[in-house]
Amino acid sequence: MINLAVYVGILSNKGKMFESDEDALAYAFEMCGIEPSEGWAFVDEEFCEMLLEWFYSGDWIKCSESDDDYFLQDYGYSDYWD
Repeated sequence: MINLAVYVGILSNKGKMFESDEDALAYAFEMCGIEPSEGWAFVDEEFCEMLLEWFYSGDWIKCSESDDDYFLQDYGYSDYWD
């Protein structure tokens, strides 16, 4: 499930960035107030994928490492990759 993705915040999330699905998922769980009662190993993979898709569908841009040059130019986030 875990891909090499970068989530870049825009608008109300400007300045936030997560360099992996794992980091993005942890932030989404925290912001939604979700803490698994039996540990992270028991969290359903399909639920995690749906949460990522839903949570980051608004003020976020998701790109892969191969898209870095495009997003650096168009959105001016070069400070994050230094």
